[in-house]
Amino acid sequence: MLHAGSPIFIFFKFSIFYQKSKKKSLYFCISSEKNIIFKSLVFIIIMWYSIVSKQMGKGVLKLWFPLFINLENKKVLVIGGGKVASKKIEKIVESGADITVVAENIKEEKLLQLENIKIENNKKIENDKDKIEKIVNEYFFVIAATNDEKLNENIADVCDSNGILVNNVSSKMKMNTMFGGIVKNDEFQIAVSTGGKNCKRSRAMKSEIQKILDKLENKNI
Repeated sequence: MLHAGSPIFIFFKFSIFYQKSKKKSLYFCISSEKNIIFKSLVFIIIMWYSIVSKQMGKGVLKLWFPLFINLENKKVLVIGGGKVASKKIEKIVESGADITVVAENIKEEKLLQLENIKIENNKKIENDKDKIEKIVNEYFFVIAATNDEKLNENIADVCDSNGILVNNVSSKMKMNTMFGGIVKNDEFQIAVSTGGKNCKRSRAMKSEIQKILDKLENKNI
C-alpha cells in the first residue's frame, strides 16, 4: 500500500516548442508498488503523450525532476490564510506533516476547522528578507500563499537560498517545489501539470490516466 499522505512533487519538465517561439509544457510523476503495473501504465501514458506531442510539435526535456517526498512529521509552514492556502493544505494534510499556518488574517474559515494544524492568526509577515529568514529557517517545507506577490517571491528566494523546499502560489517558476493535479488509488499516485500554462490539457491528461487506472483495476493484473 502507498503511504496515506499526499506527496510533494518536484517535476521533470517536458517542454514542447512551437514555431513562432510558442511553448507549452506537460509534467507528470508516477509512483507505484507493483512493477509490472507500473511499467504498463508508464508505457500507456508515454504512448498517449507521444500522440499529443506530435500534434503540438517536437518536445525537449528541460528543468524539473519528479520526486516523491515523505512529509510525515516534517515541519511545514503555510504563510497565508486564504482560499489558495487552504487548497494547498488540503493536498498535504493527510501526509502526516506537522503543519503551521501563519497569516495576518485567516479569511478561509475551513482552515480554523482543520484538526492537528497550528494556526498563528493576526500575525503580519513583514517583507524583509532577514525577518523572513528567522521565521522559515526551522521548517522543511514552506508554502508562500499570501496575496502579496512580492512577499511570496521574497519568501521563495529566502527559502531557496537556505535549502528549504518552497512553493510560491504567485509564480510558475520562482520556487523549487511544484504541486500537480493528483490521480490516485491504493496502488498509484500520479501527478500531472502543465506549469499553469494549460489547465484544460492537464485535466484532460488526468481524465485519461483515471481511465487507465480503472482499466487496470478491472483486469486485476
